[in-house]
Amino acid sequence: MHQSSIPVLIETQGENPFILMDLVVDKLKLLDYERGFCRQKTTPALQKPLSHTYFALPHSNPNEQFFYFTSIVSFLMQAAGNNFQPPGQFSDPNATCATIVEELKKMGFVTDFAPTKLKEGYGETVCSVLNNLCDHALEKKGFRFSQPIHLAAPQGDDRTAEDEDDDEEEIIVADEAIVDDEDSEEVLGIAEDKDESNAMLESKVDPAEWLLEVEKVAPMLQLAKQSDKDWRVHLEKMQLHHKNIVNNLPDTKSQLDRMIAEISTTLDKIETREKHINNSFDHLIEEYKIAMEASNEITAKYSEDNEQVVILTNELQGLVDELQTVKDKMEAHNNSLADTTPLLKLKGSVQKLKDEISQFEVRIGVLEGTLLQAKLRAKKTAASINANSALAGAQVNGSFASERPLEVRKKMGANLSKDLEKAREKGIKELDLHDKGLERIPANIGDIKTLTKLNLSNNGLTTLPITIGGCNNIQHLNVFNNRLKELPTEITAITALQYFNASVNKLNALPRGFGAFNKMLVLDLSYNDLTELTPQIGLLTTLKELHLSFNQLTAIPPEIGQCVELERMQIGNNVLTDLPYELGKLVMLKLLDVNTNKIAILPPDVALLESIEKIDLSNNPLIPEIDAAARKGPKKLIEYLKSDDYDEVYFNARKKLDSGEEIDQVGKKKKKK
Repeated sequence: MHQSSIPVLIETQGENPFILMDLVVDKLKLLDYERGFCRQKTTPALQKPLSHTYFALPHSNPNEQFFYFTSIVSFLMQAAGNNFQPPGQFSDPNATCATIVEELKKMGFVTDFAPTKLKEGYGETVCSVLNNLCDHALEKKGFRFSQPIHLAAPQGDDRTAEDEDDDEEEIIVADEAIVDDEDSEEVLGIAEDKDESNAMLESKVDPAEWLLEVEKVAPMLQLAKQSDKDWRVHLEKMQLHHKNIVNNLPDTKSQLDRMIAEISTTLDKIETREKHINNSFDHLIEEYKIAMEASNEITAKYSEDNEQVVILTNELQGLVDELQTVKDKMEAHNNSLADTTPLLKLKGSVQKLKDEISQFEVRIGVLEGTLLQAKLRAKKTAASINANSALAGAQVNGSFASERPLEVRKKMGANLSKDLEKAREKGIKELDLHDKGLERIPANIGDIKTLTKLNLSNNGLTTLPITIGGCNNIQHLNVFNNRLKELPTEITAITALQYFNASVNKLNALPRGFGAFNKMLVLDLSYNDLTELTPQIGLLTTLKELHLSFNQLTAIPPEIGQCVELERMQIGNNVLTDLPYELGKLVMLKLLDVNTNKIAILPPDVALLESIEKIDLSNNPLIPEIDAAARKGPKKLIEYLKSDDYDEVYFNARKKLDSGEEIDQVGKKKKKK
């Protein structure tokens, strides 16, 4: 066995990949690779024997071709005695190529190509590497190639160039037949053990019988081609057609000329008619434009009226519900009046009360005598009592003008009802009942029609009488710091109301028809339990200040945009997650307080608040961009909201919030993955 000690040079230029691939296939067959390689593999792509052009041309599946190449290289290196493990099908191609080049250098090969050349999986470099490895493996197994021995040709057998060409063609046909046979074996999965090194092609047909058979079959294989007609026949037909054309040309030309004239006349008529039509309908176009403008105005008016109809319909529905409630109460009262049992009991109680009064009169006489004696014994004490009695009266905030002040007791009883009756008779305008420990207000307060200011703050009121609606001239109403859970619907009858303070109560909803306060200037509903704000807030178009802090509001209705006179809006300490776009319509707004909510982004329309002087966004999970701009002041924030950058930021943040994705927010920790 011969082993070369001189390094082998792998040439990669000037070699024909098809010739090299033929040599590779022949040498692999000598190494019996079909048995030692193809049959040992479980991958279907590696079980097929190579064709004579497999690595010479690009394959339809490059990954499969490269994997076949690396597997063949591993087989040849192992056949040459080198323990090179085959790479995986999904290994990194660059690392695999570099490993192959390193192994080639260890085996003594001198390479003149980059490792990336092998990554293609085909071509001259790939075929050259396989050819050299085949030679090295055959040399390891004891194969040696000898120079061919050319026998001298007979002297009388001179072959012509044409015979040599025929022989070359026969060789090519034979090679193609071999390739076809091999491809057929690949498809059918036939793998026969062949000793390609000793196989020979021998003809068993007698040449004489072959020539005889050819002579028999040749006439049957001939094709008869019908000759075309003589060219003279075509020439005569051309002359005949030319004659017909010349004869028909004058008539045809005259008809075409007449048709052209008629078409011109018709076009002139059409143009004249079109001008006439345009002139006839000019005034109709103007009338149509006027009618369209009138229609648009009517449509706009209809929309406005339709909105008013909707509002009035809602109010009417509320009145119907209230009417039904009143009817139910009246029926209940009628049922109770029909029962005479309470009247009989009342009559007995009145008689008993008269008897008790007579007894009390006797006791009072005795008590008066006793008191007179006590006064004589204690002049100083009597003088002190008289001084205190002189200070017992309390004027009700100057309500009675020049009349004697009305004393309003702290304890609820019949005296307050009498005092209110006196107030009605005096025609007072202001009534101050604050901090009196009141738990209810007598119904006759609704009889004071002249009242313009009513202060009921700092009491223990749980409800207001439905008769409060009778005081329809009240402009200032203060029910601050009570225990009110609801307001009676009748309060909406006070259409003159301008200042309403219902803060620090337990209100959880506003009455129907709340939009009737069309003169409201200041509305304070802070420190309550409101969860939603009625859309009728938009009807308070004269509103200047709105205080809704410390409630449980989750949203602000878009109708807020109709309060165009609003200057101060405090909605902090709620659970708001967003602000309506219509907020941008409040061009008079100077203060916007939304602190301590759950707002992450602001609608771009906030940039339209040209009069804004202060925006409080503290204690909100804002996105970093808005937080940074807000720290620089309202002007910088407005500038940022107007920028094109914020349009993209708002769009992306809104998209994530709507889809439930998390966004980067100030003061909010990200969840660990």
